[in-house]
Amino acid sequence: MRADPRHVALTLSDLESGTARQWYWLEIAALYPAQPASRTTRLVCRLIQRFGPLLCWSALLKSGLQGTGLYAPQMQLLQRRTRQVMQDAALFTAVIPMLLAGFGRLPATVAFTLWLGVFLGPVWLAFNIVRKTPAPAVANIDSDEELPDSAGPEDVVGLQAMLVATGIAPRQAGQLINSLHTEPLSALPMLGSLLPELAAPPPGRREYILNAVRTWLAVMLPVALAAAYLPLIATLVLCVGWSALAVARAGRRRAAALVILAALIAWGFGRLSHWL
Repeated sequence: MRADPRHVALTLSDLESGTARQWYWLEIAALYPAQPASRTTRLVCRLIQRFGPLLCWSALLKSGLQGTGLYAPQMQLLQRRTRQVMQDAALFTAVIPMLLAGFGRLPATVAFTLWLGVFLGPVWLAFNIVRKTPAPAVANIDSDEELPDSAGPEDVVGLQAMLVATGIAPRQAGQLINSLHTEPLSALPMLGSLLPELAAPPPGRREYILNAVRTWLAVMLPVALAAAYLPLIATLVLCVGWSALAVARAGRRRAAALVILAALIAWGFGRLSHWL
């Protein structure tokens, strides 16, 4: 089952309260008929309220909601970091156990190393993200300066009224709203050029960290759990195969082949060093 797009749009509107995106999602919600929220819809809406649209991207697409292209540039930034984290996790999962096996280490040592990666990997990722990602700007609410007397999203009610406030004719604003209802993908660039505040902010530290941690654990955790019950050979095959499969499913088959090659080289290096 998929979530009801109208309830998802209303949830996004509440989440974007106080911005132009609030009215954008209200216009999108008007495209769909009202109906009771199913259990799946309530779950997806709670997840969106808790984690935001970027971390619930697959649920948004599965719901069939129109207008999700509003977050597409931000999602591309997040997906770029996702691919990098996935490759790092795949290399760790495939190479380190093969290297230890090449040195003749016990299966318990291999399993222990995998669990170290499960627990220490997210800490390392969070530290790097905090170090490289700028902190969000915080408004100075204690300042004595007067706020500018300009109309904001809550003063000019409705997306069409906001468009008229930019100086375009009411008829043209109405045509833009109608095109948003019929062809959201083609209307979004024009709306964005007239209302720059419609653009969503870039992903913050929270989105980057949560996305990186879930990506890392999706690669490492199944292998670490299975290593406690499998013999060494089966564990090594699972580590290499699962890592390569995770990277290949992300559309990077050449990177998957490099993961397998790196694992074999690590095993060969370990065997050679152990023999010498």
